[in-house]
Amino acid sequence: MTNNTTDTVRTEMIHKITAVYLDKITAVVDGEKKFHSFVESMFSMQGNEFFNQLAELDKFEPYAQAIYDLWVQFYQWDANPTPTFSVVKNKTAENQTFFSIISQDYNYILRSLQYLFKSLNIKYINIMHPVIRVKRDDDGTLLELDELKNTHRTDYHFESIVHCLILSPLSTESLETLKNAVLDLFLELTTIYSGIKPAERKMHLLSSVLYRNTEQGEFLNWVKNGFYYFYGYRYFNINGSSYESGLSLDKKSVQGLFSIDKFNRHNDLQPSFNDENFETSLLLAKSPLRSHINNGSRYDSIELPALNENGEIKGLYQFIGSFTPDFFSASPSVVPIARKKVKAVFNQFGFDEQWYNGKLLKTIIDSIPLDFFFQLDATTLTEICQRVMKNQKAVSFY
Repeated sequence: MTNNTTDTVRTEMIHKITAVYLDKITAVVDGEKKFHSFVESMFSMQGNEFFNQLAELDKFEPYAQAIYDLWVQFYQWDANPTPTFSVVKNKTAENQTFFSIISQDYNYILRSLQYLFKSLNIKYINIMHPVIRVKRDDDGTLLELDELKNTHRTDYHFESIVHCLILSPLSTESLETLKNAVLDLFLELTTIYSGIKPAERKMHLLSSVLYRNTEQGEFLNWVKNGFYYFYGYRYFNINGSSYESGLSLDKKSVQGLFSIDKFNRHNDLQPSFNDENFETSLLLAKSPLRSHINNGSRYDSIELPALNENGEIKGLYQFIGSFTPDFFSASPSVVPIARKKVKAVFNQFGFDEQWYNGKLLKTIIDSIPLDFFFQLDATTLTEICQRVMKNQKAVSFY
């Protein structure tokens, strides 16, 4: 299906749905223009694959009904932090259900919901995720829908819709399970969203002031620019002269995910720093606990010691989040702190990076996952590279 064909089908769908429900719009919710804009927003980001899937539906009517019912729910929603649902059975297919979630717009919504559906073994198609700029009054009544290109409209805010067709049979019990799981997920999303900016500001402060002109500061300045999803932050005081003396949480410091008590207390999210690894000055720790956010990736903790003017330990900074795909594709040779280890490995081998063996060594180093790379000292890294190079030469010989 070409782009022109897609545009034509999209236009036809918008006009057809609008025409079919014109009388109902006037009777139930006022505003043909707003409904037309709503349907247009629903289809605005859809491409060929979506319309190919749409063509496979038995009839147009059940899909149009689902869109209309979603509109009524959207129109009547009071825009509070808790999401609302639109659930419509597909009358032409007994085991299919149109399921929609209306919410404020937050980071990571779509990927998180896709992971949720997968973890609950729910099969679905036709996911649409329009983000709509709206204006509501103090009671939540919808006043206007606006095009996203009008970015100067400060009296509007963003709302999100995730709309899909569930192919798995949904009993009343399983539907309630799904709704409760979505509500739990949105509790995390909203809490994380509230903590993103404070956590980013704290890392910026650490990199530009407290750790200025240090390797730690360079790393923080690097990682906060597109290499880390921020979920939360907290600070611990030291109960004595060492980490072994114990940590006490500064409750006023808690931001984002740590604002939820079960995560703040969770054993798998406690700091990994101790007196033995203190000399690293910065620790990256991967938790065994999987997040519901971002496709179920494991939480990544960034931990730094806090020192007083005499260089003595006084506390610990902990950020929680997930490294982005760009983090894992980055070469250790360009990453602050990691590149120091790379240089030490090259010195152990006595290779120049421009030599053939030097290029082979760099390829081996770049193949080591960056988060794992940070856990290893230069000696261990050298031993790993030696074993790999030995195997490479054995393969080349034969």
